[in-house]
Amino acid sequence: MAKRYTELEKREAVRLIEEAGLTISQVGRELSVGVSTLHRWLEEYGTRKKSQFCEKLSDSERAEYERLKQENNKLKIKCEVLKKAALFFAQD
Repeated sequence: MAKRYTELEKREAVRLIEEAGLTISQVGRELSVGVSTLHRWLEEYGTRKKSQFCEKLSDSERAEYERLKQENNKLKIKCEVLKKAALFFAQD
């Protein structure tokens, strides 16, 4: 069963990453929290915004980032279609 963390614990982990300058991996090891969980907490409780990430990219990097986002969205849609098709054919 997964451990439940309080909002205070989540905010403290985010503070360690944002203010103390620790990496997500370091905080994860110290607190025994998964990296993906910490990313979710950063998104929910953090002060950094995704736009700050894009501001640090050069024009070519930003264009590549946008192209990859679009490609990723298309692949997600294709994957959903294939899942539905597999379910349809599995019913027969």
